[in-house]
Amino acid sequence: MRMRRTLFPLLAVGTFAACAPAGDDTRTEAVSAGTVAAPATDPAAVRRTIDSVNVALADALQKEDAAAHNAFYAPDGMAMMANTPASKGRDAI
Repeated sequence: MRMRRTLFPLLAVGTFAACAPAGDDTRTEAVSAGTVAAPATDPAAVRRTIDSVNVALADALQKEDAAAHNAFYAPDGMAMMANTPASKGRDAI
């Protein structure tokens, strides 16, 4: 019983430590011999891309341009609107 009381907290701490972020993920230098870290991602550039796609999608919807709207979906994409069955594929969307 005493082993369980000791083992459980150790496992819990180990689990949380394993899930914690590993510090600075933006480095691009070699981590160890033969290993290179992933290139840094610019969060501002990602945000600008997301914002520009959102604006383009809103424009397509506002102009009621079905072809432009459907271009945002994969050929096998799905759209799930409230209180309706899922639309599957670009033609159905």
